[in-house]
Amino acid sequence: MRFLAIRDPRSEYSFRRAVSLAILCGISFFNYMDRYALAVLIEPIQRELGLSDRQIGVLTGVAFAIAFSAAALPIARIADRVSRRTIIGLAVTFWSICTAAVAAGTNFAHLIAARIGVAIGEAGGYSPVQSLLGDMYPRERRAGALGIVLTFGMLGVTVGFALAGVVADAYGWRSAFLCMGIAGAVLGPIALLGLQEPTRGLSDGFAVDTRPTSTSEAFSELVSRPSFLLVIVGFCISGLAAYGTTVWVPTYFARRFALSTTEVGTIASLYLAVPTTIGTLAGGILCNRLVRRDGRWSVWFPGLCLIACGPIQSLQFLAPTASLAAMATIVPSFVGGAFAPPLLASLQTLSGARLRATGTSVGAFAALLVGQGAGPTLIGFLSQFFIGSWRMAPMRSLQIALLCALTLYVVGGFFVVMAARYYADDIVGSRAFDQGTPTQRRTVEAAD
Repeated sequence: MRFLAIRDPRSEYSFRRAVSLAILCGISFFNYMDRYALAVLIEPIQRELGLSDRQIGVLTGVAFAIAFSAAALPIARIADRVSRRTIIGLAVTFWSICTAAVAAGTNFAHLIAARIGVAIGEAGGYSPVQSLLGDMYPRERRAGALGIVLTFGMLGVTVGFALAGVVADAYGWRSAFLCMGIAGAVLGPIALLGLQEPTRGLSDGFAVDTRPTSTSEAFSELVSRPSFLLVIVGFCISGLAAYGTTVWVPTYFARRFALSTTEVGTIASLYLAVPTTIGTLAGGILCNRLVRRDGRWSVWFPGLCLIACGPIQSLQFLAPTASLAAMATIVPSFVGGAFAPPLLASLQTLSGARLRATGTSVGAFAALLVGQGAGPTLIGFLSQFFIGSWRMAPMRSLQIALLCALTLYVVGGFFVVMAARYYADDIVGSRAFDQGTPTQRRTVEAAD
């Protein structure tokens, strides 16, 4: 049996860790910008190419999610064995090229092909990044580190919403995609040269069994942890609302209040993306403090945030004016941003050092396939159904579809909260697996 000798996490590459965190923040910025800026550009794309709401739902949801999910698991298994730095550098370059390629699309099929390329590239940048962060920071600091990285992701959404709208109004939507793709491609070589490749298990402070695990063994181990499964289920259900509303809110503002692309981009940036960015950072910092008191706050905190999101965000879609709707976006955006860092940190911790990339990819696979895959598509299909069957106006049909989706926040949040019952024992089991000993159910005290 081979083990890795673990050194003091504070002494290994502290400067390179800071540099690596900065690079990962930049990657997160362009990852989210390239993924979500499309939401602001839906209206001009629909007008030029004549796409329906159903096709837009597939473009923003199913196509991206299936491609991402299909690529995420194989890439994660590779990332648990080889250099994560190399995978991340190549992935950033590839998805940026594909983002620029969207500008050349002349029909639905062209756009689908380019977005599939973006999805595959971003799959290569997800689990390896999560795995790196898990080895760079100990359990009580992971939510904070993830909060910082995700904050830059939300800054990417903020800047993407604002700039995409301005560039589209001035030069056309194709120019917006071209600019984003070229800017992001610069980060690929920087990642290859500057990212730290930390020792696996470094932040956990114990010797890690380095024997490779088979795919069947990895999945069998992960699904044996009830809290892991409950977090995944809750993530999936709430993801239907989170991804779906994020994609369709800009279109709702454009239809309901007859706003221009620039105005929609400004509202989405200032009232949606900025509060989400602040909430993401605040959620990571606050949860770090709560976890020091009781590790179960890693799931209590995000679960309660999700439960609160549904009723709070409903005010946004019931407001009679654009200004009131924009103001009603602030609080749910803040709360919605706060749940992500602790939820992802809990998946990292429950997966353990040996299966960190695989475990986080399972979360991404499930959440994206169900959430991003079905969320925007579900809202698009519901909107189209209300238009065709109930003779609703496009604005009204989209409003009702969005309100229906918000109930899923509450359901998903309850599943995440329920994970606290098994959380501490599953941490003990993950440590046993990392050290090469049989997984055992032990007392709660051992996890704290």
